[in-house]
Amino acid sequence: MTLQDEIPDDAAVFVDADAFGETVVYRPAAGGAYTIPAAVVRAEPAGRPEHRRARYRQARVWVRNSSDTSVGVASPSERGDPPDKVDVVLRVGEAAVTCAVTSVVSGDRGLWELEVTA
Repeated sequence: MTLQDEIPDDAAVFVDADAFGETVVYRPAAGGAYTIPAAVVRAEPAGRPEHRRARYRQARVWVRNSSDTSVGVASPSERGDPPDKVDVVLRVGEAAVTCAVTSVVSGDRGLWELEVTA
């Protein structure tokens, strides 16, 4: 067995709720919604140069690369019309917010790294 063969199984540990993970609701642009495990890194609200006073809440969300919708996402869509969306807690202690997938930052056989923005 090679390292490449082990990556998909190891990815499950990274998003496990008993370790680093939590659950999010993934909403593909094509429709539907499913609850999956994810690892979430919350960011401070940030602005964009073209919008001087606007503040955006963002997070990085890691989800498993899987065609099994009970555990992951096979092919995330960014900046589509409409983009995929993720219901995620952006501030601990608050309710989940529906965020657009604004960037598929990276991906491999194990995980997708998504940037989401509310």
